[in-house]
Amino acid sequence: MTRDNLAGVRLMLAPKSIAVIGASRRPGTIGRRIVQNLIHHEFNGSVYPVNPLAESVCSVRAHPTIADVPEPVDIAVIAVPAPRVLEVAEACGHAGVEGIVVISAGFAETGGMHAVGLFTAEGELIASREDVGRHNAMDKLVGAALMNGTLPWSERIVLLSGRASFELIQKAMMAGAPLVAAIGAPSTLALELAQSAGITLVAFLRSGGCNVYCHPSRVRPARGES
Repeated sequence: MTRDNLAGVRLMLAPKSIAVIGASRRPGTIGRRIVQNLIHHEFNGSVYPVNPLAESVCSVRAHPTIADVPEPVDIAVIAVPAPRVLEVAEACGHAGVEGIVVISAGFAETGGMHAVGLFTAEGELIASREDVGRHNAMDKLVGAALMNGTLPWSERIVLLSGRASFELIQKAMMAGAPLVAAIGAPSTLALELAQSAGITLVAFLRSGGCNVYCHPSRVRPARGES
């Protein structure tokens, strides 16, 4: 790894200033929660909400654009709708921002969107995340649970929109999930890991049925089915 690469890694891990583009005053929005987490979880640098329609976000002065931020920005977190991401990223480059992190929805039109859902044992959806990368979708869901203090997933079900790979089962295992269900097929390594880790692995999930590959005691027929 070159010195420039090392410097970039250090910058991402220990920035001195972060701008949140798309910071919102509305409770529950991702832009507001990012600002809240930075303020309340011991980030010692400067936080700059960017929102042209707000004077402040979480009692921190907001700026209309990234160009209006009064000091150099190490990292910009872009939390805007997908159609605006490129425009905002270019503005960050012109403003001298060193690095960007994109947290955005709306890329489903690419046709390659993957999703991961978290459910209760009764089938109630608790949370879901999407991404063009299936591993990224799982990382987002685990990260959100970590931020919300809802790990481990000891009484939760993880649903994958595609196949069950070894890496996804590994991440579900680390998050403490006892059951993973997938729309697609499981890999051999995923099945072996689920078996050894005590995870119930369900695949080829359809409205008419599914295949249960290991530890079937957690699965029972729906009411009215034999």
